[in-house]
This record gives sequence, structure tokens and C-alpha cells, in this order.
Amino acid sequence: LRDNTLEYGENIDLTFYNPTTFKKERHNQEGRARPAVVWDAYNEGCSVRILNPHTYSTSVWKLLS
Repeated sequence: LRDNTLEYGENIDLTFYNPTTFKKERHNQEGRARPAVVWDAYNEGCSVRILNPHTYSTSVWKLLS
């Protein structure tokens, strides 16, 4: 997140499972994902999904290739 621009809904998703409604809720904001905001959401129980992580990490790309 510090080295790459990840956009909500395009490169990264924040999701929360609501046990009251038994549904997943997206907590995506508009625009670029900022590290502090993503960490706050994670600490509040959100799942963080990075789409195509190998695009941002050579070691992940090597592992998957």
C-alpha cells in the first residue's frame, strides 16, 4: 500500500461479516486505499482481499510461477 496505488473495488476489498444479518458487508471507500485506513478496518474485524497480489510482489510472483 505504501509502494503501490491500490484502488478500492479494483485492486483491494474490505469485507465484514455481520453475524446479526448473516451477510457480508463491503467497507470499501472511494479512491486509493491508504495503509492506516486498511489497518483500522482490519483491526475492527474486516477481511482484506488484494486482487492479483503477484502484481505487487516479486516474491509472490515467483512462488506462484
